[in-house]
Amino acid sequence: MGRKSRRIRSTAAHLAALALAFAMALPWSGPARAEQSVFFVAADEIVLPLSDDTMPFWEGGYLYISAGIFTDSVAGGAARRNLDIGMIQNSDQDRVTLYRGRDSLDFEMGVNFAVDPDGEIYYPGAIWRNGRVFVSANLAADYFGLLYSVIAVEHGSLIWLRHRSFRLQEQAFADAASYQLNTTYQEYLNAKSPPPAPSETPSPPAAVSPPPEPARQDQQGRERALSDAPAAQTAAPHPEPTPEPEPTPEPEPPSDPEIPGGVELYLCLRTGENTSALLDILDASGIRAAFFCDREFLEQQGDLVRRMAASGHSIGLYLTGTGGEGGGPGGPDVPRPLAEQAAALGELTEQAACLRTRLAFVENGTDADREALRALGYVCPARFTSTPISRREALLREAGGLGERAAVWLGDVEDASDLRDLLDDVMEVEDRCLPMTETTFL
Repeated sequence: MGRKSRRIRSTAAHLAALALAFAMALPWSGPARAEQSVFFVAADEIVLPLSDDTMPFWEGGYLYISAGIFTDSVAGGAARRNLDIGMIQNSDQDRVTLYRGRDSLDFEMGVNFAVDPDGEIYYPGAIWRNGRVFVSANLAADYFGLLYSVIAVEHGSLIWLRHRSFRLQEQAFADAASYQLNTTYQEYLNAKSPPPAPSETPSPPAAVSPPPEPARQDQQGRERALSDAPAAQTAAPHPEPTPEPEPTPEPEPPSDPEIPGGVELYLCLRTGENTSALLDILDASGIRAAFFCDREFLEQQGDLVRRMAASGHSIGLYLTGTGGEGGGPGGPDVPRPLAEQAAALGELTEQAACLRTRLAFVENGTDADREALRALGYVCPARFTSTPISRREALLREAGGLGERAAVWLGDVEDASDLRDLLDDVMEVEDRCLPMTETTFL
Protein backbone atom coordinates (compact mmCIF):
# COMPACT_ATOMS: atom_id res chain seq x y z
CA MET A 1 0.00 0.00 0.00
CA GLY A 2 3.08 2.22 -0.16
CA ARG A 3 3.01 3.05 3.53
CA LYS A 4 6.44 4.52 4.27
CA SER A 5 7.27 6.41 7.39
CA ARG A 6 7.15 10.15 7.04
CA ARG A 7 9.98 10.50 9.50
CA ILE A 8 13.59 9.49 8.76
CA ARG A 9 15.48 8.91 11.97
CA SER A 10 19.21 9.18 12.42
CA THR A 11 20.75 5.84 13.27
CA ALA A 12 23.67 7.56 14.93
CA ALA A 13 21.33 9.50 17.18
CA HIS A 14 19.54 6.30 18.23
CA LEU A 15 22.81 4.56 18.96
CA ALA A 16 24.09 7.47 21.03
CA ALA A 17 20.87 7.76 23.03
CA LEU A 18 20.62 4.06 23.69
CA ALA A 19 24.31 3.76 24.51
CA LEU A 20 23.76 6.40 27.21
CA ALA A 21 20.83 4.38 28.59
CA PHE A 22 22.95 1.24 28.53
CA ALA A 23 25.71 2.99 30.47
CA MET A 24 23.13 3.80 33.14
CA ALA A 25 22.09 0.14 33.43
CA LEU A 26 23.73 -0.51 36.78
CA PRO A 27 23.05 -3.72 38.70
CA TRP A 28 19.49 -3.49 39.95
CA SER A 29 18.76 -3.93 43.59
CA GLY A 30 15.34 -3.76 45.08
CA PRO A 31 13.20 -5.39 47.72
CA ALA A 32 12.87 -9.14 47.44
CA ARG A 33 9.53 -9.99 45.83
CA ALA A 34 7.94 -12.89 44.05
CA GLU A 35 9.00 -12.85 40.39
CA GLN A 36 6.16 -12.16 37.96
CA SER A 37 6.56 -12.55 34.22
CA VAL A 38 5.23 -9.57 32.27
CA PHE A 39 5.01 -8.20 28.73
CA PHE A 40 6.85 -4.93 28.15
CA VAL A 41 5.98 -2.76 25.14
CA ALA A 42 8.45 -0.40 23.48
CA ALA A 43 7.73 2.14 20.74
CA ASP A 44 11.01 2.87 18.95
CA GLU A 45 13.36 3.69 21.85
CA ILE A 46 10.73 4.32 24.59
CA VAL A 47 9.56 1.59 27.00
CA LEU A 48 5.92 2.20 27.94
CA PRO A 49 4.52 1.91 31.50
CA LEU A 50 3.29 -1.46 32.80
CA SER A 51 -0.25 -2.07 34.04
CA ASP A 52 -2.31 -5.21 34.70
CA ASP A 53 -5.27 -3.66 32.89
CA THR A 54 -3.25 -2.97 29.72
CA MET A 55 -0.92 -5.99 29.86
CA PRO A 56 -0.56 -7.69 26.44
CA PHE A 57 -1.63 -11.31 26.15
CA TRP A 58 -1.68 -14.23 23.75
CA GLU A 59 -5.06 -15.31 22.44
CA GLY A 60 -5.77 -17.71 19.58
CA GLY A 61 -2.15 -17.62 18.41
CA TYR A 62 -2.07 -13.79 18.26
CA LEU A 63 -0.33 -11.40 20.63
CA TYR A 64 -2.67 -8.54 21.57
CA ILE A 65 -1.63 -5.07 22.75
CA SER A 66 -3.78 -2.28 24.17
CA ALA A 67 -5.01 0.11 21.47
CA GLY A 68 -4.83 2.84 24.13
CA ILE A 69 -1.02 3.05 23.78
CA PHE A 70 -1.64 5.10 20.61
CA THR A 71 -3.23 7.95 22.58
CA ASP A 72 -1.78 10.81 24.62
CA SER A 73 -2.93 9.16 27.86
CA VAL A 74 -0.06 6.62 27.83
CA ALA A 75 3.48 7.89 28.45
CA GLY A 76 2.50 11.35 27.25
CA GLY A 77 1.70 10.05 23.77
CA ALA A 78 5.16 8.52 23.20
CA ALA A 79 3.88 5.64 21.05
CA ARG A 80 1.56 7.91 19.07
CA ARG A 81 4.40 10.34 18.27
CA ASN A 82 7.16 7.79 17.70
CA LEU A 83 5.11 5.44 15.51
CA ASP A 84 2.89 8.05 13.83
CA ILE A 85 -0.26 6.08 14.75
CA GLY A 86 -3.32 7.55 16.44
CA MET A 87 -6.41 5.94 17.97
CA ILE A 88 -9.97 7.20 18.26
CA GLN A 89 -12.93 5.50 19.92
CA ASN A 90 -16.60 6.38 19.48
CA SER A 91 -18.78 7.46 22.39
CA ASP A 92 -20.49 4.05 22.63
CA GLN A 93 -17.06 2.39 22.92
CA ASP A 94 -18.05 -0.25 20.37
CA ARG A 95 -15.80 0.96 17.55
CA VAL A 96 -12.09 1.82 17.48
CA THR A 97 -10.01 3.20 14.63
CA LEU A 98 -6.23 3.17 14.28
CA TYR A 99 -5.02 5.70 11.72
CA ARG A 100 -2.02 7.34 10.11
CA GLY A 101 -2.91 9.99 7.58
CA ARG A 102 -5.39 8.48 5.15
CA ASP A 103 -4.58 4.93 6.15
CA SER A 104 -6.82 3.46 8.86
CA LEU A 105 -8.08 0.21 10.34
CA ASP A 106 -11.61 0.17 11.71
CA PHE A 107 -12.39 -2.36 14.48
CA GLU A 108 -15.95 -3.06 15.56
CA MET A 109 -16.55 -4.91 18.84
CA GLY A 110 -18.16 -8.30 18.29
CA VAL A 111 -16.69 -8.65 14.78
CA ASN A 112 -13.60 -10.79 14.31
CA PHE A 113 -11.97 -8.66 11.59
CA ALA A 114 -10.95 -5.11 10.78
CA VAL A 115 -11.72 -3.06 7.66
CA ASP A 116 -9.66 -0.42 5.84
CA PRO A 117 -11.10 2.56 3.90
CA ASP A 118 -11.16 0.47 0.69
CA GLY A 119 -13.33 -2.19 2.33
CA GLU A 120 -10.51 -4.73 2.52
CA ILE A 121 -10.80 -7.15 5.44
CA TYR A 122 -7.96 -7.97 7.86
CA TYR A 123 -7.80 -10.62 10.59
CA PRO A 124 -8.00 -10.82 13.55
CA GLY A 125 -10.45 -8.32 15.00
CA ALA A 126 -10.18 -6.47 18.28
CA ILE A 127 -10.87 -7.92 21.75
CA TRP A 128 -12.57 -6.10 24.63
CA ARG A 129 -10.90 -6.91 27.95
CA ASN A 130 -10.55 -5.15 31.31
CA GLY A 131 -12.68 -2.32 29.95
CA ARG A 132 -10.18 -1.69 27.13
CA VAL A 133 -9.72 -2.55 23.49
CA PHE A 134 -6.82 -4.77 22.43
CA VAL A 135 -5.61 -5.29 18.87
CA SER A 136 -3.20 -7.72 17.27
CA ALA A 137 0.35 -6.38 17.46
CA ASN A 138 1.26 -8.21 14.28
CA LEU A 139 -1.69 -6.75 12.34
CA ALA A 140 -0.99 -3.18 13.48
CA ALA A 141 2.71 -3.47 12.62
CA ASP A 142 2.09 -5.09 9.23
CA TYR A 143 -0.61 -2.63 8.13
CA PHE A 144 1.31 0.50 9.11
CA GLY A 145 4.68 -0.75 7.83
CA LEU A 146 6.42 -1.21 11.19
CA LEU A 147 8.88 -3.83 12.37
CA TYR A 148 7.61 -6.06 15.18
CA SER A 149 9.60 -8.36 17.49
CA VAL A 150 9.09 -10.29 20.70
CA ILE A 151 12.36 -10.46 22.67
CA ALA A 152 13.05 -12.53 25.79
CA VAL A 153 14.27 -10.18 28.55
CA GLU A 154 14.63 -10.26 32.31
CA HIS A 155 11.19 -10.38 33.99
CA GLY A 156 9.38 -11.52 30.82
CA SER A 157 9.16 -10.54 27.16
CA LEU A 158 9.58 -7.26 25.27
CA ILE A 159 7.20 -6.41 22.41
CA TRP A 160 9.17 -3.99 20.25
CA LEU A 161 7.41 -1.90 17.61
CA ARG A 162 9.62 0.44 15.57
CA HIS A 163 10.09 2.12 12.21
CA ARG A 164 12.03 0.26 9.56
CA SER A 165 14.62 3.03 9.68
CA PHE A 166 15.45 2.04 13.26
CA ARG A 167 18.63 0.03 12.63
CA LEU A 168 19.52 -1.28 16.07
CA GLN A 169 19.36 -5.07 16.32
CA GLU A 170 16.98 -6.78 18.75
CA GLN A 171 19.41 -7.97 21.41
CA ALA A 172 21.42 -4.75 21.25
CA PHE A 173 18.25 -2.76 21.89
CA ALA A 174 17.22 -5.06 24.75
CA ASP A 175 20.64 -4.57 26.37
CA ALA A 176 20.55 -0.80 25.86
CA ALA A 177 17.02 -0.57 27.26
CA SER A 178 17.71 -2.71 30.33
CA TYR A 179 17.70 0.29 32.68
CA GLN A 180 14.30 1.41 31.34
CA LEU A 181 12.97 -2.13 31.64
CA ASN A 182 14.14 -2.58 35.22
CA THR A 183 12.83 0.83 36.26
CA THR A 184 9.46 0.19 34.62
CA TYR A 185 9.21 -3.22 36.26
CA GLN A 186 10.02 -1.82 39.70
CA GLU A 187 7.37 0.92 39.29
CA TYR A 188 4.88 -1.76 38.29
CA LEU A 189 5.61 -3.83 41.41
CA ASN A 190 5.40 -0.77 43.64
CA ALA A 191 2.00 0.11 42.20
CA LYS A 192 0.72 -3.42 42.88
CA SER A 193 1.93 -3.50 46.50
CA PRO A 194 -0.44 -2.01 49.08
CA PRO A 195 0.97 0.97 51.00
CA PRO A 196 2.40 0.04 54.39
CA ALA A 197 -0.02 0.48 57.25
CA PRO A 198 0.85 3.44 59.45
CA SER A 199 2.50 2.37 62.67
CA GLU A 200 0.38 2.92 65.71
CA THR A 201 2.12 5.01 68.35
CA PRO A 202 1.00 3.88 71.80
CA SER A 203 -0.69 6.66 73.70
CA PRO A 204 0.87 7.60 77.04
CA PRO A 205 -0.78 5.95 79.99
CA ALA A 206 -3.39 8.05 81.71
CA ALA A 207 -2.40 9.56 85.01
CA VAL A 208 -3.66 7.47 87.89
CA SER A 209 -5.10 9.43 90.77
CA PRO A 210 -4.51 8.03 94.27
CA PRO A 211 -7.60 6.51 95.82
CA PRO A 212 -9.56 8.86 98.08
CA GLU A 213 -8.57 8.66 101.70
CA PRO A 214 -11.34 6.94 103.70
CA ALA A 215 -13.18 9.08 106.18
CA ARG A 216 -11.80 8.77 109.66
CA GLN A 217 -14.10 7.52 112.35
CA ASP A 218 -13.88 8.71 115.88
CA GLN A 219 -12.06 5.89 117.68
CA GLN A 220 -13.62 6.78 121.00
CA GLY A 221 -17.11 6.83 119.48
CA ARG A 222 -16.53 3.32 118.11
CA GLU A 223 -15.41 2.06 121.49
CA ARG A 224 -18.49 3.53 123.21
CA ALA A 225 -20.79 1.97 120.61
CA LEU A 226 -19.24 -1.43 121.17
CA SER A 227 -19.38 -1.17 124.98
CA ASP A 228 -23.06 -0.12 124.93
CA ALA A 229 -24.15 -3.01 122.61
CA PRO A 230 -25.66 -6.11 124.26
CA ALA A 231 -23.23 -8.96 124.93
CA ALA A 232 -25.16 -11.38 122.70
CA GLN A 233 -24.70 -9.10 119.70
CA THR A 234 -20.98 -8.73 120.23
CA ALA A 235 -20.38 -12.39 120.99
CA ALA A 236 -22.01 -14.00 117.93
CA PRO A 237 -21.72 -11.99 114.69
CA HIS A 238 -24.20 -12.92 111.91
CA PRO A 239 -22.49 -15.14 109.27
CA GLU A 240 -22.31 -13.80 105.70
CA PRO A 241 -24.05 -15.89 102.99
CA THR A 242 -21.74 -17.95 100.73
CA PRO A 243 -21.93 -16.66 97.10
CA GLU A 244 -23.10 -19.18 94.51
CA PRO A 245 -20.49 -20.13 91.88
CA GLU A 246 -20.99 -18.53 88.47
CA PRO A 247 -21.85 -20.96 85.64
CA THR A 248 -18.98 -21.82 83.32
CA PRO A 249 -19.70 -20.42 79.83
CA GLU A 250 -19.86 -22.99 77.04
CA PRO A 251 -16.94 -22.79 74.57
CA GLU A 252 -17.79 -21.17 71.25
CA PRO A 253 -17.51 -23.41 68.19
CA PRO A 254 -14.32 -22.80 66.17
CA SER A 255 -14.85 -20.28 63.38
CA ASP A 256 -13.88 -20.94 59.78
CA PRO A 257 -10.52 -19.52 58.69
CA GLU A 258 -10.68 -16.14 57.04
CA ILE A 259 -10.86 -15.98 53.26
CA PRO A 260 -7.58 -14.58 51.94
CA GLY A 261 -8.02 -11.60 49.67
CA GLY A 262 -6.02 -10.02 46.86
CA VAL A 263 -5.69 -13.23 44.83
CA GLU A 264 -5.72 -13.30 41.02
CA LEU A 265 -8.49 -15.74 40.08
CA TYR A 266 -8.69 -17.31 36.63
CA LEU A 267 -12.25 -18.58 36.30
CA CYS A 268 -12.58 -21.65 34.07
CA LEU A 269 -15.93 -23.00 32.90
CA ARG A 270 -17.09 -25.85 30.72
CA THR A 271 -19.54 -24.98 27.98
CA GLY A 272 -23.05 -26.42 28.19
CA GLU A 273 -26.74 -25.53 28.14
CA ASN A 274 -26.25 -22.58 30.52
CA THR A 275 -23.38 -20.92 28.67
CA SER A 276 -25.45 -18.05 27.26
CA ALA A 277 -26.78 -17.12 30.73
CA LEU A 278 -23.26 -17.34 32.20
CA LEU A 279 -21.95 -15.03 29.48
CA ASP A 280 -24.70 -12.53 30.32
CA ILE A 281 -23.67 -12.47 33.99
CA LEU A 282 -19.95 -12.18 33.24
CA ASP A 283 -20.40 -9.44 30.66
CA ALA A 284 -22.71 -7.46 32.96
CA SER A 285 -20.04 -7.67 35.70
CA GLY A 286 -17.20 -6.73 33.34
CA ILE A 287 -15.39 -9.97 34.24
CA ARG A 288 -13.73 -12.28 31.73
CA ALA A 289 -13.27 -16.03 32.08
CA ALA A 290 -12.02 -19.03 30.10
CA PHE A 291 -14.55 -21.35 28.46
CA PHE A 292 -13.42 -24.86 27.56
CA CYS A 293 -15.44 -26.14 24.61
CA ASP A 294 -16.20 -29.73 23.62
CA ARG A 295 -16.92 -30.99 20.12
CA GLU A 296 -20.71 -30.75 20.37
CA PHE A 297 -20.62 -27.12 21.50
CA LEU A 298 -18.15 -26.06 18.79
CA GLU A 299 -20.23 -27.75 16.10
CA GLN A 300 -23.60 -26.38 17.22
CA GLN A 301 -22.96 -23.07 19.03
CA GLY A 302 -20.71 -21.11 16.68
CA ASP A 303 -22.49 -17.85 17.52
CA LEU A 304 -21.67 -18.21 21.22
CA VAL A 305 -18.06 -19.11 20.43
CA ARG A 306 -17.72 -15.93 18.37
CA ARG A 307 -19.39 -13.95 21.16
CA MET A 308 -16.85 -15.29 23.67
CA ALA A 309 -13.92 -14.27 21.49
CA ALA A 310 -15.30 -10.82 20.71
CA SER A 311 -16.10 -10.14 24.40
CA GLY A 312 -12.54 -10.90 25.53
CA HIS A 313 -13.15 -14.32 27.06
CA SER A 314 -10.55 -17.01 26.52
CA ILE A 315 -11.44 -20.17 24.60
CA GLY A 316 -9.93 -23.55 25.41
CA LEU A 317 -10.34 -27.16 24.36
CA TYR A 318 -12.21 -29.63 26.57
CA LEU A 319 -10.50 -33.01 26.16
CA THR A 320 -11.00 -36.47 27.66
CA GLY A 321 -8.06 -38.17 29.34
CA THR A 322 -7.15 -41.82 29.60
CA GLY A 323 -9.41 -42.26 32.62
CA GLY A 324 -12.63 -41.17 30.89
CA GLU A 325 -14.99 -42.22 28.17
CA GLY A 326 -14.54 -41.62 24.47
CA GLY A 327 -14.91 -43.02 21.01
CA GLY A 328 -11.42 -44.09 20.11
CA PRO A 329 -10.32 -47.11 18.09
CA GLY A 330 -9.97 -49.21 21.23
CA GLY A 331 -13.71 -49.24 21.93
CA PRO A 332 -16.43 -47.02 23.40
CA ASP A 333 -14.71 -46.76 26.79
CA VAL A 334 -11.30 -45.83 25.37
CA PRO A 335 -10.86 -42.13 24.49
CA ARG A 336 -9.26 -41.03 21.26
CA PRO A 337 -5.59 -40.05 21.59
CA LEU A 338 -5.27 -36.57 23.07
CA ALA A 339 -3.31 -35.32 20.06
CA GLU A 340 -6.19 -36.30 17.76
CA GLN A 341 -8.79 -34.74 20.07
CA ALA A 342 -6.84 -31.49 20.31
CA ALA A 343 -6.28 -31.27 16.56
CA ALA A 344 -9.95 -31.91 15.78
CA LEU A 345 -11.25 -29.38 18.33
CA GLY A 346 -8.65 -26.87 17.20
CA GLU A 347 -9.98 -27.05 13.63
CA LEU A 348 -13.56 -26.62 14.85
CA THR A 349 -12.53 -23.59 16.92
CA GLU A 350 -10.89 -22.02 13.89
CA GLN A 351 -13.98 -22.66 11.79
CA ALA A 352 -16.28 -21.17 14.45
CA ALA A 353 -14.29 -18.07 15.45
CA CYS A 354 -11.30 -17.76 13.08
CA LEU A 355 -8.82 -18.37 15.89
CA ARG A 356 -6.67 -21.15 17.23
CA THR A 357 -6.13 -21.82 20.90
CA ARG A 358 -3.50 -23.65 22.91
CA LEU A 359 -5.45 -23.74 26.17
CA ALA A 360 -6.63 -27.22 27.15
CA PHE A 361 -8.41 -28.90 30.05
CA VAL A 362 -8.25 -32.69 30.35
CA GLU A 363 -11.22 -34.33 32.09
CA ASN A 364 -10.08 -37.44 34.01
CA GLY A 365 -6.57 -36.61 32.87
CA THR A 366 -3.38 -37.89 34.39
CA ASP A 367 -0.07 -36.08 34.81
CA ALA A 368 1.18 -38.09 31.84
CA ASP A 369 -1.76 -36.82 29.74
CA ARG A 370 -0.98 -33.22 30.57
CA GLU A 371 2.74 -33.66 29.94
CA ALA A 372 1.97 -35.22 26.54
CA LEU A 373 -0.13 -32.18 25.61
CA ARG A 374 2.52 -29.74 26.83
CA ALA A 375 5.04 -31.51 24.63
CA LEU A 376 2.76 -30.71 21.68
CA GLY A 377 2.69 -27.00 22.64
CA TYR A 378 -0.60 -26.90 24.55
CA VAL A 379 -1.04 -25.09 27.88
CA CYS A 380 -2.52 -27.22 30.66
CA PRO A 381 -2.39 -25.71 34.16
CA ALA A 382 -1.06 -28.28 36.60
CA ARG A 383 -3.58 -27.54 39.32
CA PHE A 384 -7.16 -26.32 39.52
CA THR A 385 -9.45 -25.85 42.51
CA SER A 386 -11.73 -28.80 43.24
CA THR A 387 -14.36 -27.29 45.57
CA PRO A 388 -17.82 -26.96 43.92
CA ILE A 389 -19.21 -23.49 43.30
CA SER A 390 -22.11 -24.17 45.69
CA ARG A 391 -19.57 -23.92 48.56
CA ARG A 392 -18.36 -20.46 47.69
CA GLU A 393 -16.46 -19.59 50.87
CA ALA A 394 -14.61 -22.91 50.88
CA LEU A 395 -13.85 -22.43 47.18
CA LEU A 396 -12.29 -19.00 47.77
CA ARG A 397 -10.28 -20.33 50.72
CA GLU A 398 -8.92 -23.14 48.54
CA ALA A 399 -8.06 -20.66 45.78
CA GLY A 400 -6.23 -18.45 48.27
CA GLY A 401 -4.19 -21.45 49.37
CA LEU A 402 -2.83 -21.91 45.84
CA GLY A 403 -0.81 -18.70 45.96
CA GLU A 404 -1.09 -15.32 44.27
CA ARG A 405 -2.62 -16.89 41.14
CA ALA A 406 -5.24 -19.61 41.15
CA ALA A 407 -6.98 -21.48 38.34
CA VAL A 408 -10.58 -21.88 39.56
CA TRP A 409 -12.43 -24.76 37.90
CA LEU A 410 -16.20 -24.13 37.98
CA GLY A 411 -17.21 -26.76 35.41
CA ASP A 412 -20.65 -26.60 33.83
CA VAL A 413 -22.50 -24.29 36.24
CA GLU A 414 -26.10 -25.51 36.30
CA ASP A 415 -27.52 -22.58 38.29
CA ALA A 416 -26.40 -19.24 36.86
CA SER A 417 -27.22 -17.50 40.15
CA ASP A 418 -24.34 -19.43 41.76
CA LEU A 419 -21.93 -17.63 39.46
CA ARG A 420 -23.49 -14.25 40.28
CA ASP A 421 -23.16 -14.94 44.02
CA LEU A 422 -19.55 -16.04 43.58
CA LEU A 423 -18.67 -12.83 41.74
CA ASP A 424 -20.23 -10.81 44.57
CA ASP A 425 -18.08 -12.69 47.09
CA VAL A 426 -14.99 -12.17 44.95
CA MET A 427 -15.54 -8.41 44.95
CA GLU A 428 -16.10 -8.42 48.71
CA VAL A 429 -12.71 -10.03 49.45
CA GLU A 430 -11.02 -7.83 46.79
CA ASP A 431 -9.83 -10.65 44.58
CA ARG A 432 -9.22 -9.97 40.89
CA CYS A 433 -10.79 -12.06 38.14
CA LEU A 434 -8.69 -12.28 34.99
CA PRO A 435 -9.07 -14.35 31.83
CA MET A 436 -6.59 -17.19 31.52
CA THR A 437 -4.27 -16.81 28.53
CA GLU A 438 -1.69 -19.06 26.95
CA THR A 439 1.08 -17.47 29.00
CA THR A 440 -0.63 -17.07 32.39
CA PHE A 441 0.91 -20.10 34.11
CA LEU A 442 4.12 -20.49 32.10
